[in-house]
Amino acid sequence: MADDPTVDGPSLDNVNPTAQPSSYPDLAQAIDSLAQTMSRALQGANVVVDVQQLRTILQALQQTNHLLNQLIQQGNERDQEMKQRMDSIENNVAELRSNSNWEHTTSFARTMNATRTDVIEPVPPKPGLPAYDPEIFPRTVGQMSRLTEAECDELAASWGIRFGPRNVSVSMKREKIGYFIGQPYSD
Repeated sequence: MADDPTVDGPSLDNVNPTAQPSSYPDLAQAIDSLAQTMSRALQGANVVVDVQQLRTILQALQQTNHLLNQLIQQGNERDQEMKQRMDSIENNVAELRSNSNWEHTTSFARTMNATRTDVIEPVPPKPGLPAYDPEIFPRTVGQMSRLTEAECDELAASWGIRFGPRNVSVSMKREKIGYFIGQPYSD
């Protein structure tokens, strides 16, 4: 038949099965309008097929189908946005946990280092920053005084320490690292 409509549009496979009609007020209104139109067209005991009424019904069905397709597309877009937000939130939570664990471990190490004079508790690298060579970590005050500028820079990079303006002396770098690990130091 030439007048047979074909239904085009996205598949209904991706539709949220728990969605309520109240979530789509435009859809509910279109379905009510369609039902009223069909009810008026089919009134009476003897149904007389009126081509104009069938065209009106077909047009209403096509409009409803178009509206459904738009709502499905909007729903899919919202679903995608929500998934992206959830992924972002999960990543933020994981990062916060990692940073919180690092802060706790660092705080413990700094406290332990502040109460000792010889063996210093290593402070782990900050998550997301490059790890330092464990051999360069100063475990004694004597080792702190022998840190080279490159070793100071490597330790600082792994903890996110910034030394400030250019040409900071090695002595000042050692002091800042000593303060950070809980072992105040001065040359």
